[in-house]
Amino acid sequence: MSTLKATLTLSLSLSAALWSANVSAAPSFVGRPDIQATRNPIVRVHATDGSELLWQPRDNLRGSWVTGRADGDPNSFERVYERATVFHDEISELRLGLKYYKGEGVKQDFAAAAKWLRLSAQQGNHTAQAVLGYQYYSGAGVPRDLVEAHLWVTLALETLPQGKARASVKSLLASIQRELTPEQRSAAEQRLREWNSGMSALE
Repeated sequence: MSTLKATLTLSLSLSAALWSANVSAAPSFVGRPDIQATRNPIVRVHATDGSELLWQPRDNLRGSWVTGRADGDPNSFERVYERATVFHDEISELRLGLKYYKGEGVKQDFAAAAKWLRLSAQQGNHTAQAVLGYQYYSGAGVPRDLVEAHLWVTLALETLPQGKARASVKSLLASIQRELTPEQRSAAEQRLREWNSGMSALE
């Protein structure tokens, strides 16, 4: 249990550098053209202070807050939410996922965290991959799934630089591997092959 707690702590601190980097610089592209916001219903978000924030998507993939506070701080939940839903880049989605994960400016919601972290992880962000892998390992916000945990943690280690965070993620992978049954190990290897094959097809 102490190992799990240490891994959780480090999975949160893993994002510290990315969280503070390029906070005020807007991404220069709009990613994933398959995402459409055409006439979407209003999204209701519950803040940590009990207030309700309402976000209205627009036809041009942008949107606006129709009620609730409008904090100008680029690190606020509102600004991070705007950037993730407008630009759909991996850093904005990572930041939003971690806001939900830690309950910063919004009610803590591990399921919502997994949603946004997955979007970032699918774009190759190793921080999102590591935290999402831990969620699948621990069952926080998603059904516990050692095969998915193995996939995301393995992918994270492919690009995660040397340091304490990498050591922690390697320890997490070792914990996952110890728990895999032979059938799950085979499924995990197949899942990884399918992922790499899909990525190769996009190159």
